Amino acid sequence: MQQSPFRYVNDIAHCLTGTADAKCVVCGQKEPEFGFIVFHDEGCDEHDVCMSCLRSGALKNISIAVNHPDLDTFVNLRRPGISDADQEAYIQERSDEIMYRTPRPAIQNEFRWPVHCFDYLTFHRPVYPEDLDRLAPDGNGRAYFVEHLETKETDWHQEDIDAFWTSGGRGHVTAYLWHCAECLAFVITCEVE
Repeated sequence: MQQSPFRYVNDIAHCLTGTADAKCVVCGQKEPEFGFIVFHDEGCDEHDVCMSCLRSGALKNISIAVNHPDLDTFVNLRRPGISDADQEAYIQERSDEIMYRTPRPAIQNEFRWPVHCFDYLTFHRPVYPEDLDRLAPDGNGRAYFVEHLETKETDWHQEDIDAFWTSGGRGHVTAYLWHCAECLAFVITCEVE
């Protein structure tokens, strides 16, 4: 595992990497470390960014976000004992960190960075049935998968769960493991090709 200098990414080895012979979209440095995708109505654009520009938040100066936070959920969570102004500032600071100072996980589709317990989740890695069997206290990875699956973005059907399980997680459904730094819960998100 590569030690991550980012709050919301556990292991940078599971993030999109820069394209060979590319230049950083901000400073022009050759062979930037990270890649990301910007989705729009006409399709998508791929960009690359160096570690220095990503960590400094320089992408904000050119209005290009690496990730998109789930702001709708975040603004509806209330941290007890905090004023509205402080809550708003906290949400803005954390959301800017996700958007401009966090590498994109190696997730090919558009997604919103998930929220749990007053903060964004930390991305770990793709997971497969054998990983879930190990994570499950009783060894029942399939039940663990269903119990920890974030279902807000997509209406998951039994056939999607079956497809993930029967393909060994290497088919048209890919699962990703996240955790909450506040309550230490694990959350699983999925994408369907």
